[in-house]
Amino acid sequence: MKIFLTSDHHFFHKNIIKYTSRPFNNEYKMNEFMIKKWNSVVKKYDLVLYLGDLTAGLKGRKKQLVEVVNRLNGKIHLILGNHDYLGRDFYINECGIKSVSKYLAIGNYFFCHYPLIQDPDFLEPKKEILKENFKKHKCKYIFHGHTHNTEYPNYENHFNVGVDRNNFTPIDLEKFTETYKWQK
Repeated sequence: MKIFLTSDHHFFHKNIIKYTSRPFNNEYKMNEFMIKKWNSVVKKYDLVLYLGDLTAGLKGRKKQLVEVVNRLNGKIHLILGNHDYLGRDFYINECGIKSVSKYLAIGNYFFCHYPLIQDPDFLEPKKEILKENFKKHKCKYIFHGHTHNTEYPNYENHFNVGVDRNNFTPIDLEKFTETYKWQK
């Protein structure tokens, strides 16, 4: 079993195509491409830590979202993002997602949707709660999504796992940690 990280697919979000200059004509072509990229690396038995914003702009297409999630390989742990508002029961009981949380701390690693520094759009109370948990668990590195801009470098001790920054492909955590040079 491998562990993969990804975020911010925004399945069914037509406007994300223009906001982030994604190379698709419509949200359905985008969805199909991202499913193919996901399944090209994630196998049925792998674990995917999904760091938020599974969808956006869903507009009554909950059944279609269930169909998309059921096509994705691996066992998914969803860490909630700002667009993941459908409720824990929906994600677990309808989509088949294995678990849902606000963050996850494992060893030196902290997994959450938001970067914990330099994000002026982020609401301060949520940021402070995540920072407190980061310190409480004595983590050193933060994996996050939320920011789609591919121009900015990763923040210190942060790594953005969002699809816009990673060729729409989930990241193998073990391979990443073996090869990545963290900023000092």
